[in-house]
Amino acid sequence: MASTPELLLRHDCDVRLLGERLAERFVVLPPDEACAEFVSRASVRRHSAVKTLAHRVLRQFFSDFDVNGVLGMYSMHLLSAAQWQRLLGAEEAPRLLDVGAGDGLVTHALAQCFSEVTATETSAPMVRRLRARGFASYLLDVTHHPIPGAPYDAISLLNVLDRCASPLSLLASVRKALTPRGRLILALVVPYRPFFFSGRSTPSPIRPLPLTDTLEFEVAARRVCDSVLEPAGFIVESLARAPYLSWGDSRVAIYELDALVIVARRRPAERAEAPPGATD
Repeated sequence: MASTPELLLRHDCDVRLLGERLAERFVVLPPDEACAEFVSRASVRRHSAVKTLAHRVLRQFFSDFDVNGVLGMYSMHLLSAAQWQRLLGAEEAPRLLDVGAGDGLVTHALAQCFSEVTATETSAPMVRRLRARGFASYLLDVTHHPIPGAPYDAISLLNVLDRCASPLSLLASVRKALTPRGRLILALVVPYRPFFFSGRSTPSPIRPLPLTDTLEFEVAARRVCDSVLEPAGFIVESLARAPYLSWGDSRVAIYELDALVIVARRRPAERAEAPPGATD
């Protein structure tokens, strides 16, 4: 019988440990009705034992992520549309590109803050699901291929930097595809435990971010802002903490991760620096 864990639903932190500059930019986003609804549906209508077994069998031949796309499993929730709007503010930003959009459920909430949304994925089954949701979607790795439709007013990397081979190179590609005052929308799971899918294997990144899995949330947040985003040419405007929730299955009612969410502005080109390893 599957266990039903007590969810932490963490949304606050010790802002004193963020430092004065980031503490002023931290936004508290308590779980709202959309979160409660996702928890209820994911717990009560979790994936069946048959579907869980099918996933276990198929992952012997394909990556976990592709299997999720084929079977329609483990959809996720990060923030509601109202929470995204609060974090982003009232600024008009018509065009969004969501890189690594998965099945599009998280994208759907963020998309309500934009008038035009495009998505990319490296998984063909996920691209099919994105297109079924009505998103213009491309099957490509934007680290190594030109980003179609650039420049964009905003580009999101939600649970992507810890699931790619060259995160610094990806950030450099994203920055180039933004308008001069475009914004990066980032979500990163803490603690940081990176890998990427290469067929059925999950190797470590070529050059990971300067983080470890022992860092507390506040320390990791400072490190991401100061040692990753600033050198990559971004100015942090706001940050938050949010539970990153996944649909449950026959083993666990619902899965919960702890996510750092950041909105950062592209710094003018003349002041940007190439982060170490960006040419990996």
